[in-house]
Amino acid sequence: MNPSATSDFDLNLKNVVVQFELPFMLRVVDAIKMETRRDEYQEYVFQINGIPAMVRFEKKLKENGGMGVATEDRRGLLSNSIVQVWFDKQFFKVYKVDQYKKHAQLFMAASVMYVNKFTEKYAEVTKSFWIYPVSVKDTALFNLIGRYKDGTDDPFHYGTLGTGLGLGSLLTQDQDRQLREDLAQNRPLDNIQKLAFTARDHLEGGDYWMASLTIEIVFESKFARILNIAFTNQGLSTQDVEGKFQLRHGYPRSITNLVKTYLRDLACLQVEETSCVLHQEYINWCHDARDLRNDIAHGITLNISQNQAINSFNAIKNFLNAIEPHLPDESHTEILI
Repeated sequence: MNPSATSDFDLNLKNVVVQFELPFMLRVVDAIKMETRRDEYQEYVFQINGIPAMVRFEKKLKENGGMGVATEDRRGLLSNSIVQVWFDKQFFKVYKVDQYKKHAQLFMAASVMYVNKFTEKYAEVTKSFWIYPVSVKDTALFNLIGRYKDGTDDPFHYGTLGTGLGLGSLLTQDQDRQLREDLAQNRPLDNIQKLAFTARDHLEGGDYWMASLTIEIVFESKFARILNIAFTNQGLSTQDVEGKFQLRHGYPRSITNLVKTYLRDLACLQVEETSCVLHQEYINWCHDARDLRNDIAHGITLNISQNQAINSFNAIKNFLNAIEPHLPDESHTEILI
């Protein structure tokens, strides 16, 4: 969201309240209803980019045969929370909110952003490490209410998951065949692919710091496996293969050294030369993925933008796609963006 201050907003609009469910329960006071608040209750009001909003929560029990709230109900099986995010004229003025319904996407995105900031700090304070960021598209229903100065309310409901007709869709024939083959042959899970999915999940959840770090680990693990396969196919012993990953004095080779040395020795590719077919992919990987990972690992960079994270994914995906025709892996790794 890009705020731009202006006086062109609805002067009659008092509040917009956005309500939706969280997939986990927060142990804070039920403040959505007046009767559940304590006398000394203080609202949670905080700012993002200098714009304040207020959040309220309510714990919600699910119908589960009389069972109560679990100690650590991490997946929201027995209980979850409802959250409300309240916006006022300070938000309306910055984002030029005139008719609030036509700004529904803005309010949903903003409410998720405020809630994620709250839950991030809540998880840190309570050591609830399993709490994860929520996203707009993973939230089934948003209930919005425009509250006006004359006392009238204007409710609006926004569903994000479509009509539900997709429940009738099936796997493709190729997907079903692959699934059956993998189960029948008891094929082990490819941990590199699993890590690539984890990286994509971090990207989806807005944890760009972790996403950028994880996707570079995917690249380094995969390239190491590619080299192991190539050296083994040459007939080298396990000890000799291990030696290929070390310098003369036993120090481990850096990933950059491995890439430059063995793309040259095994595939005759001089990636530093502009005439090399992999040169641009190599440069992009160096700048957008490797250097970013090093800055994260060494504490130089603590805040990563969405664009930086996406660029790192693209750089690694393109570099791997360019490498594998020359040095194949035992299985292809999908880098989802």
